[in-house]
Amino acid sequence: MPKNKAATSLRKVTTSASVIISAVVLIILLVWSQANSLSSRIGAQTTSFVQVSGRNLVYNGQNVTLKGTNFNNLEALNAEWGEGSGQWIGGINSNIGELTINEADYQLLSQLGANHVRFGISFSWWRDNRTEFFRVMDQHIQWARENDLWMVLNLFTTPGDCYEGYSAYCDLYINSTEQEQLRDFWRDVAAHYANEPVVAGYDLINEPVSRAEAGWGSGWKNLAQSVVDVIREVDQNHAIFYMTTPDQSFSNGQLNDSNVVYQIHDYAPLAMSHCGTSPGRITYPGTAQGVYWDLDSQLNGRALKDRLPAIEWTMANNLPLYIGEWGAQGDCLAGREQYTADKATIYNAWGLHHAHFVWQGSSRHWGLFPADSSNPHSSAMLAAVQTSWAGSVSPNFSGTAPEYPPVGTLPTGPGAPVVPVPSGAGPLEPGTPAVTTPSDTAGEVVGDCAPEHISTAIGCVPLADVPEIARFFLQWALGTAGGVGIFLIAFAAYRISTSQGDPRKLQGGQELLLSAIGGLVMLVLSVFLLRFVGVNLLGLF
Repeated sequence: MPKNKAATSLRKVTTSASVIISAVVLIILLVWSQANSLSSRIGAQTTSFVQVSGRNLVYNGQNVTLKGTNFNNLEALNAEWGEGSGQWIGGINSNIGELTINEADYQLLSQLGANHVRFGISFSWWRDNRTEFFRVMDQHIQWARENDLWMVLNLFTTPGDCYEGYSAYCDLYINSTEQEQLRDFWRDVAAHYANEPVVAGYDLINEPVSRAEAGWGSGWKNLAQSVVDVIREVDQNHAIFYMTTPDQSFSNGQLNDSNVVYQIHDYAPLAMSHCGTSPGRITYPGTAQGVYWDLDSQLNGRALKDRLPAIEWTMANNLPLYIGEWGAQGDCLAGREQYTADKATIYNAWGLHHAHFVWQGSSRHWGLFPADSSNPHSSAMLAAVQTSWAGSVSPNFSGTAPEYPPVGTLPTGPGAPVVPVPSGAGPLEPGTPAVTTPSDTAGEVVGDCAPEHISTAIGCVPLADVPEIARFFLQWALGTAGGVGIFLIAFAAYRISTSQGDPRKLQGGQELLLSAIGGLVMLVLSVFLLRFVGVNLLGLF
């Protein structure tokens, strides 16, 4: 009887321990989800940066919708349209000095009611003269600040001076050197503008196509994630604008970052928006590609959603969606103004962020204004685009601009120190290693723990962020509970194997085994149920 009582006591203790461990883990999960939700709300109320909150973007506690235009800077992009095509955008060797956008454009755009600019960048500007690149970019950001406009920094070209535009192929996705250069570029830009609230976010690459050898969309997603990771080494403030490949679907899922704006371009239907590629004229409302297009067929029907599946995907996943380009060519689409006004109505009804394409350019190629004039190509067309900007909430950038790091510095890795270049030295090449000095250690990893962490017997405990603290203890508790469960299973197996036919020992071992397995099952179910409810149903974290 004593042995039987001991076995019964052990079984009760094991069962109680399993229940307690599961309850503790459940409580930690609840605290984590609520802390994460609370932290997001607090951040939304206090941050001067544009931040993602569900499908919304939040600025100083207020929901905002980005409504603006593209400064695509076509004349200065210096890129070949597809690898080896021989067709150059902006002309061979065009550079940042050939930009036609100036202070007056920012003033006019703000007066017309827009609240942001999607600003096109060529990689060659940075590569060829990094000092001049930041000088010019800082000036444009200052013009945007003075006119209360956000800027989305959009990289139009690859490190190989190639432009895809959803219609050509570039080697970026199969060239590891170009991929590292892309990461160097964004790490440097993010380090420079980490504390700049005028920058709404970083648009990693325009209209990526990817390559079959890289797995198409999955190859682009993996590359984009690696770029996000290096940005987060130096900048936790700004949103990432992640563009889909031509399928417009995000079929490869979300990036591993909570501050991401998902982006598509809306030129549906192409027969209308790109009508200059077809003979004759086409009319809106009207039929194109076998579908009738008008406001109702897009807003209440399936015409637009069937061609842009990312719209419903972001709605279902509670994610923000940005229409980074939209518009139609002039001179060949009868009803272009109505087409434009209807798109604006749809975007506003669905809460979509958007930037019309394009501010400057010929009328035939979507432009609202010629490069050398403040008189629009068409007042009616400008009025139609203005309806998309109606009701926009603009930032208030009154106050002192943040101080940027010295231009002659280049961060090159996690926690890399920023080292000024000696006076008179030229710009650093991408990938140049920085030289550490005793005064350059701020922000580096100290010992085995990162900044704002404390070293303890159970690991590096974060101190600055409530969700991170809860996440740490959750992981620790899960690991401990799992370890205890596995130990008990092993111990039960040992008791069963050494029972030597003794029915009491055999029964005690079997009951201990069942209790240990039951505890692990409860543990797994508690995690699964809370994540299902918290993530999929309520979107708490």
